[in-house]
Amino acid sequence: MMKTINERLADLRALMREEGIMAFIFPSTDPHNSEYVAGHWKGREWISGFNGSAGTAVVTLESAALWTDSRYFISAAEQLADTEYELMSSVCSERQRWKIGWYSSWQAMRTPWWVWMGMSTPLRKFRK
Repeated sequence: MMKTINERLADLRALMREEGIMAFIFPSTDPHNSEYVAGHWKGREWISGFNGSAGTAVVTLESAALWTDSRYFISAAEQLADTEYELMSSVCSERQRWKIGWYSSWQAMRTPWWVWMGMSTPLRKFRK
């Protein structure tokens, strides 16, 4: 039987607590930053239920949000209905501007500066 999105979030959060991870990022890309990816790389779709080609999901121990662009607002709202996800815009409205500067500040408001984060795709390079 397929698990619901909210059950997947609960399972992920249990693992995050076990591993000491406070947030997990699910981008839409593969290691080559392709827009259209093979099924193996569709972690964002699996964890959120949103199947558009562009978007990023972020899950913390207490909340979940998905960012996408205007092409997908209607379909994302429909696909995220009845889940814990908050739909965010990649282009912020005035109402959202105080709250986010993309997911970095959304995340910063929810976690301390020393947070351990996970990411669903390998081969990412980060600067210190």
